Parts: sequence; C-alpha cells; structure tokens
Amino acid sequence: MTSDLRRSFLVSLDEAACLRLPGVERRSIPAAGALRELRIALPDSYASAKRRRYPLVIVLDADGLFGSAVEMSRMMAFTSEVRESIVVGLQHGGGERAADTAEQTLAEISSEILPWICSHYRVGAGEVALFGAGAASVVALQGMLGGIDGIDHYIIGEQDFDRCSAEGLSYPARGGTSARRLALTAATGKHPGRGDSASWNELGRTMATLANGNLQVSVNTLEDIAASSVALPALLHGLRQFWSTRKTYGEDVTSLRQPLLMAVLERLSPLFRLLNQAPPRPVDIGNPWLLHSESMGRHFEVFVALPASYREGATRRYPALVVLDATIEFSTAAESAAVMAAAGDIDELIVIGIGVPRSEGPRECGFRRLEEFSPPVDGYAFNDDLGRILRSMYSMRGQDARERLGRAPEFLKFLSDELLPRLQGSLRIDSDDLGLLGHSAGGTFVAWALMQQDSPFRRYFAVSPGVGISGFWLLRQPDTQPVSSRAECIVLTLGSEEKTNLFNRIAGIPDTDELARRLQGLQPQLEVRYRCFEGETHSSIYPRAVALSLAAGYPGR
Repeated sequence: MTSDLRRSFLVSLDEAACLRLPGVERRSIPAAGALRELRIALPDSYASAKRRRYPLVIVLDADGLFGSAVEMSRMMAFTSEVRESIVVGLQHGGGERAADTAEQTLAEISSEILPWICSHYRVGAGEVALFGAGAASVVALQGMLGGIDGIDHYIIGEQDFDRCSAEGLSYPARGGTSARRLALTAATGKHPGRGDSASWNELGRTMATLANGNLQVSVNTLEDIAASSVALPALLHGLRQFWSTRKTYGEDVTSLRQPLLMAVLERLSPLFRLLNQAPPRPVDIGNPWLLHSESMGRHFEVFVALPASYREGATRRYPALVVLDATIEFSTAAESAAVMAAAGDIDELIVIGIGVPRSEGPRECGFRRLEEFSPPVDGYAFNDDLGRILRSMYSMRGQDARERLGRAPEFLKFLSDELLPRLQGSLRIDSDDLGLLGHSAGGTFVAWALMQQDSPFRRYFAVSPGVGISGFWLLRQPDTQPVSSRAECIVLTLGSEEKTNLFNRIAGIPDTDELARRLQGLQPQLEVRYRCFEGETHSSIYPRAVALSLAAGYPGR
C-alpha cells in the first residue's frame, strides 16, 4: 500500500465496527473443541450503571452486519425508544454454513457460548434474543422451533418465503420449547419465492401452532426493499417489539419551547458558562482518522471504505458517497453498500464518512452537528418553537444559539475545498459522480447543499430532514433559487410516526413532502423521489432509507 493511500483514512468494515465504535471487545472462547470469536458491544451506561442488567442480542453470521447492529441499537437507545442492550456478534455461524451446521451452532450457543456470556456480563434474566437474517435465519428458525435453553426471543429477517416456509415446517417444535416471542420481518413484492403479506402472516400463525401455542409472533412485511437489505429493519423491529420503553422521541426537550422558561435560562446563561468552563480536550494525535479543517478551525474524523474490487494499480474510478454523522452512522451506510453491491442490487462505490471526533463526546457531537448542518440564520429571530428550544439548549451551555448556528456554508466549503481534493489525490474517485447522505439535521444540510450552485455533488439523499431549521430556510427561498448545476437526483424520506411526533413536527420533518414538491418546481429536470415509510420513527427509519437511497442512486447494471 502506498504512503498516499495510507493517509486516506481507510478503514475496513471490521475495523469500522470494532475499532471505531467505543465499548466493543473481541473475545475468543473455546467452543466445540475450537476457538469461537465473539465481538461484544457494551451499552454506553455499562461501566457507570454497575448494578444494571441488560437485554442481550446474539447476532448470527455477523460479518458485514455487526457494526450496523451496534449503531442502530445504540441510536434507538439514545433516543430512548428502546432499552440499551448488549450486542454480541457470532462469526461464521451462518452464511454458507448455515444449512449444514445449524444444529452444531445451536449446540455451541446453548452449552458454551451463552453460559460464557452470562457469566462474564450482566445479562437480564429472560432477556436474551437470537437474531438471524437471510441464510442465518435457518439457524434461528431451527433454534426457535427446537428450543434453546436460555433464549426466549427470536428475531428473524427473511426474503425467501419458500425457504422460510420449508424450514419452519421441516423442523416441528419439540415439546417444551422455551421460545416466547418471535419478531419476523419479511420482504414482499412481485418476486418469486418472496410471498405476500397474507402468506407471511399465515406462516407466523403456523409457527405459533408448531410451538404449542406458547409463541407470540409479530410479523412485519416490507414492500419494495432489496433482498439484501432485510437484516437491519428486522433487527429494529425485534428491538421495538421486545424492549420498547414506550417513550416518545424528543419529549425531554419540547418543554424548552416555552417563552418564560427560555427567558429564565437566558438570564442564567452567564452562570451556566462559568459552570461549563473546562480545559479544552486534548487532541487525540494518535487517531489515524483525524483531520483538521484549517477553514473551520475544528477537527473531524474521516473514514473511507473501499469497494471489494478496488485494487492498487488499476484504473477504474468509482462513485463516492459522503455520509454525514459518521460518528454514529458510518457502519450502517458502508455495510449496506457492501452487502447490496455484493448481491448485485447496486453498483460498487467508495463510502466516505465525516463526523465529530469521538474524544469530544456525544454531547459536543450533538451541538456541533446543529451548527455545521444548519443553513444561514440571517433574518431569523429564533422566536418560533424550534428557535426557542435551541436558544434554551445553548443557554444551558452559556452560549447563544443565534451566534452559533448557520455554519452550513463553511462546512460545504470544507467538504469541497479541503476534504474531497485530499481524497481525490490518493483514491480513484469519480469526481463527476459524488453523492451526499444525511439524516435529521444532516438531511437539512443535504437539501441546503443541493440549492447551492457550487455544490460538487451529483446525488443527494436526505433522510428525515429538519425542514424547520433556520426558520424554515429550505421553504423560504424564492422560486428563482438556483439548484446545483451538477445535481441529478434527490431522494427524500421520512417515517410515518414522525408526522405525529411533537418534536418532529416542531422541527418541520413532516414538511418533507412539501420540500419535495418545492424542489421539483425549482428545477424540472431534477429527479425528485419522496417516500414515507409506514410505521418508522425518526431513528428506525435510517436502515430502510439508506437501502432505498442506494438502490435509487446507484442501481446495479
């Protein structure tokens, strides 16, 4: 590997999952006379809440899936929608070996792997789930119908109805199965062997009958999803079914919109500034993914995942997708791209992640993304509900939101003039085929960047964009507002539950459909796709939105 390439922030999918994410351990334990490698991701609160016990999710065939599973389970827990959980990735437990090693794998889990995990970590009683998707669903199905001591819940993602049906009927449950709940997510549509919603629901009832009526089955069917993309939506369906907190996203900050409370917090802002004073965090100079922006005066973390066919010395150039919020969402995008490309669902592409350094902490990450992703605030008084929430939040830091937000032009300049030229100098990136993907405030930045003539991107993917940020900047622009001359398409997505969530409404996320109509009117030749995913929340939408965006933007040949 050349020195130029080594300086290009490269990371394998395994490194992205196990080195980039905090709280992840690698352990090798004896099982069936050999060593079985485990990857164990502990919840953020594990070290501090020393008496707390946590649900456990064992992920079968975790290669190319573990980082996504950790990111999405943590995101759902961070938004208080589900409980924190321990995620264990079991390597080489499925895939091509699933059909002929199912019984061996299940025996190892029951007699060696699960007892070892429970003896070393604080696992809640009756709170263990086995997760298998695709080929690994065979192992999970057999375990559910045969019964594994200590596992009460099963999460299955499947795209092949005929296989799932045959496996379910071929392994009738033995008496006394311990399975209590099954969350089955299936792909439907006009594809041979995938079945329809009625067929999958009937299969769920059959499985409950085979389990002697002791099994509660929840079936979630998804239309128009690539066969390779079922796994992550299946995992989130299971987490929401088994360990939902029943809390509403954003409910802890909506009270900050009250004018009187905001006024009190602003009066106390000088005191908060004194209380928040702390020496600057030392720069982690040993971090191989650290990049300093001269123009913004800030550090970023940059991660680059290369496609499987990338070889030094070759000449082929690849599309590149820049993923915002890479601190918390890089693996999900990179692993999805790799899996879908391997299945032939999309073209191969280089995935570039840009995020806040982990050393700055999640709180600083949250505030920085608001500043860097928000459009200019000129003429915006911050006197609407969202503006008052932001003023209250920043007052508790001893800062003024009106002076902090609106740095999207600086961030776009950093991407265009610093990051991309540096990467294009050492990687075979097709500079005419750049994409930009962002979620929430990141989605706002994506739509804003599209409306800048000098934006270098060709494809734009905005997931649950906060249309209300900066006083609905995205909807306030005149009909003559220019669109990037390079822009070819934009995909806008949101979840149906975001339309009724109070905080999401305050942030303007339900106005995504109006934004789609507005963008189409600004430039008729721009391809605008809009999709509302039924039953998805602000967090759970991300895997489905990424899969749809990749399929729409980079269709396989």
